[in-house]
Amino acid sequence: MDKYGNKVIVCDNGTGFVKCGFSGSNFPDYQFPAIVGRPVLRADTEIENVHLKDIMVGDEADKVRNMLEISYPMSKGQIINWEDIVHIYDYAFSETKLNIDPKNSKILLTEPPLNPKKNSIKMAELMFEHYNFSAIYISIQAVLTLYAQGLMTGVVCDCGDGVTHIVPVVEGHALTHLITRLDVAGRHVTNYLIKLLSLRGYIFNKSADFELVRRIKEKLCYCAYDIEQEEILAHDTTVLVEKYTLPDGRVITVGSERYHAPECLFQPHLVDVEGSGMSEMIFNTIQKADMDVRKTLYKHILLSGGSTMYPGLPSRLARELKQLYLDRVLKGKKEGLENFKLVIVDPPRRRHMVFIGGSVFAEIIKNNDNFWLTREMWQEKGAKSLDRFMDKNIQVEGITAQVDELYKECQQTTGNYIEYKQQVKTILKLRNKCVSDVKHRRYRLKLLNEAILNLKMTDTSNRENLHILKDKLECIAKETDGYEEMLPKENSLYLKIVLGDLNLSMMDKESRTLDSVYQFILLWYYCTLTIRESILRINGSRIKGWWVAHHFMSTIGAGILLIWY
Repeated sequence: MDKYGNKVIVCDNGTGFVKCGFSGSNFPDYQFPAIVGRPVLRADTEIENVHLKDIMVGDEADKVRNMLEISYPMSKGQIINWEDIVHIYDYAFSETKLNIDPKNSKILLTEPPLNPKKNSIKMAELMFEHYNFSAIYISIQAVLTLYAQGLMTGVVCDCGDGVTHIVPVVEGHALTHLITRLDVAGRHVTNYLIKLLSLRGYIFNKSADFELVRRIKEKLCYCAYDIEQEEILAHDTTVLVEKYTLPDGRVITVGSERYHAPECLFQPHLVDVEGSGMSEMIFNTIQKADMDVRKTLYKHILLSGGSTMYPGLPSRLARELKQLYLDRVLKGKKEGLENFKLVIVDPPRRRHMVFIGGSVFAEIIKNNDNFWLTREMWQEKGAKSLDRFMDKNIQVEGITAQVDELYKECQQTTGNYIEYKQQVKTILKLRNKCVSDVKHRRYRLKLLNEAILNLKMTDTSNRENLHILKDKLECIAKETDGYEEMLPKENSLYLKIVLGDLNLSMMDKESRTLDSVYQFILLWYYCTLTIRESILRINGSRIKGWWVAHHFMSTIGAGILLIWY
């Protein structure tokens, strides 16, 4: 209980099973199938000591499912039938299960990654307005899985009954932009096993015999480490053959179906689902993450959900992930694998990891009112009150996405800067060469002009040719002046005195125009200062004439030095 005496409930709604209990529990206090059944024949009868009712839920429905029309309120991790989910919660909170009074209880609920906001709002509405809970907290299942293992960063592979999610979590926040979903999970494996057994000659009904085949799957199926090697063993030997006794006493033989059924998790096309398998999805998710966290993610791949319990699945994942890393990252260079650390975390209690994480987290926050959405908040603001809790994750995830985007831009800018630096070095060499060439050309122009001037004075017969040569030299001089427009030149004497020996050059026309404007403003300032002192002297101010003359001379000198030197 919390400090107010309220019981703290944890409820994990799965597609196949509901796991519920109290905060601080090491395992779910109650677990039952997430099914609702209605009798096919409306008759007041008893079957196997179970009284048929209009609505049957969970364990009681599972016992007589052959007599019922079964519906699943959950599909692919999300609630699709809100009428039936109420029956599920009624059963969970009833005297035969949790036996609680919602008015004096808090509840921590779980939701799948990327759950639509409208579903969260509807869930909150159901808990407050129908059951009247005192407070609720809704958390993403993958984050709770990490809490159960004592981690804050890692990749959660949550494979339950209806759907598989690959969720990267960094510092306790799910990276929603990297979450991937595979619509293949335990239920698909069971249906595929029914199909494989029918090819062997054993006919099972997909509805009535579903639970029976599920039990066969859980007892006999495993994941092949090397599918080709398993095929050889299945074909040449009987080492893989196992027998299973059905409830009616019949004995069936199961061989290659044992590893063929779970193979659809790695090859979804076997059950007519497009997309990558579990291994490739995990690899792609990690590779899309920020480079700084990839190593950490590879070392914390956490399995969760009942469909990860197959023997051999962790080693199969490790084998395929290493091969993908070798082929796509290292490009076949095996020596690079020495620095590649891969850890598949497969705790034995992973079937209940979400509940365990929720139990631990609820126990920690049970007395912290900042975490809980209370009934009073809901009554005051309605659905908007949920935004305060959802926006925290949205803001963090949004910032994370922006930081990732900024990091990628930074990497691109770094590449551009390196290229810019190399090109600047090349340009500086060309510029210095041009400056040297221009100086040398001006020196030669000076010598040639002096030579032509001397010839004009001494050789009057070739004056016409000398005039033509003079015109050519003037053209060369104009062309050289054009070069200097984009080349650095020494500052004027005035700027050297004020700023020092700075080599400044305006590269574009707008900058040069603006520079000229600033020079004019500076000259105008000196002029107005001089005129002001002249006016003050005329009006009777005791300003010596030599001081005014000094300002006139300074203004004229500054103008000449600023503009012409």
